[in-house]
Amino acid sequence: MVYAIPLIISLLQILIPVEYCDTFILIVLDQDTRTLYVLDPTPIDPIYENNPNARYVKQLLCIAEYLAKAMAKVCPGSRWNEDINLWRQIFLSNVPIQSR
Repeated sequence: MVYAIPLIISLLQILIPVEYCDTFILIVLDQDTRTLYVLDPTPIDPIYENNPNARYVKQLLCIAEYLAKAMAKVCPGSRWNEDINLWRQIFLSNVPIQSR
């Protein structure tokens, strides 16, 4: 289950924190470069070494579906209505985190 509250930091980027396997990952949608970043603080599992997006398929499909529906209501003529599954995807694992 994806629990996400998107944070819009500018008109060209959306940050989406997602709870995944008892941790949080951060998904960044950058409209300017049409790039989807997945920042995961956990090390990559060797199973997913050759195909890193396989680990996040359910989350990305859910976000792509609901983002398109929400943006169609909010801004019908926006470029955010594109299919983000077709964007370039960059997966960064083992991202250092600071606990406060």
